[in-house]
Amino acid sequence: MPLIHTPQNINFTCSNCGNCCLTYGIPLMETEINNLNDLASQLKVSELDINRIKANSMNEYNFVLGLSTDKPCPFLTKEKLCSIHLNYGEKLKPKICQLFPFSFTYTPNGYYLYPSFASTAVIFNMGQALTQQDFTDKLNLFLEIYPNLNLDWNNIYLLDGEKIDFKKYLKHEEHILNVLDSNNFSFKDKLFGCLDYFCSLNVNQLKIKDLDNIDPKQIDGHIVSSFYNFIFKQTTDIDLNSTSFMMELLNVSKSDNLNISLDNNLYTKFRQLSKDDREVLENILSRFFYARIFAKLYFGPGFNNLSLIAGFNHLILIVLLTAIESTLFLHNNPEIALHYDTMAKVIRHVERRFTLLKYSPKTLTILEVLLTCQDRMTRLVDTIL
Repeated sequence: MPLIHTPQNINFTCSNCGNCCLTYGIPLMETEINNLNDLASQLKVSELDINRIKANSMNEYNFVLGLSTDKPCPFLTKEKLCSIHLNYGEKLKPKICQLFPFSFTYTPNGYYLYPSFASTAVIFNMGQALTQQDFTDKLNLFLEIYPNLNLDWNNIYLLDGEKIDFKKYLKHEEHILNVLDSNNFSFKDKLFGCLDYFCSLNVNQLKIKDLDNIDPKQIDGHIVSSFYNFIFKQTTDIDLNSTSFMMELLNVSKSDNLNISLDNNLYTKFRQLSKDDREVLENILSRFFYARIFAKLYFGPGFNNLSLIAGFNHLILIVLLTAIESTLFLHNNPEIALHYDTMAKVIRHVERRFTLLKYSPKTLTILEVLLTCQDRMTRLVDTIL
């Protein structure tokens, strides 16, 4: 049996919130449809909205059970429990439902478990420690669903053009995870520690000469505002409009509306959160960040084949944008008491967006250039957090 690596300090036991049965469709294999129709008949649920989808070479899904905000899974009870699970046990549920909220990343060193932050219990660290659970059956199920998902780790880079092997990567990762595992520092200081580590490697940063005359803080502001809109406003796009991004950036010093300063902006409201809200949000962001690093879902074949440093800093950017969106919502809606529900909604959105992003070569080049500046990332972390 392959070696399974499990992340530390992350818990999960199903909280029966029902959120995984809402909004997003449930992928189905063709072999599951007859069984599901039989169960629908036995449980007297409404007609199933099953549609064919485009085949994907990475998995065995050909159909999807359609859901929406107003139309949750028809097998979900009023008590937000799965009627299939209640009446017939877990094994008769769709395979993707049995697997949720887990996935695995294949590497030469074994499989690394990733708990999806689409799960309420994962977001709020509810239940049994993952390190105390056996994931053998989950991995077998994952391999059944994704029989062709063998990631190639032979072409990974510390920085664009500077190739490293997987063993060398693991040494970098060990240092990063040690910093993130520390209980003696705030999340902000942990990020600073990781950034300091990459600075110590003395890598040669890629540059665009046309940007030399632009104030670095203006570039910072443009990156944050553009990616914020991309992640939270342009929610159907899976790639940044790289041409528009660069044209605006090259004209940033000439245009008042793009002369963005983060210093006195709504983006910097994080410190104004209550102590309790700030601690809860930092805890969520810290575990999300750690889990992505641990499962290698932020660089190389784990995410759009970004280099290690660009992928790491892109993940920092996503976390900072998540802090911004959560903070802005709480700041603009002070009368809403369900702050934790708000945070969970934002985290679920980011989890889904991150999973679906598919960057073009142009966007990847932008990230390799603009997000390998450790000074920039240090400024952004210091300003926003």
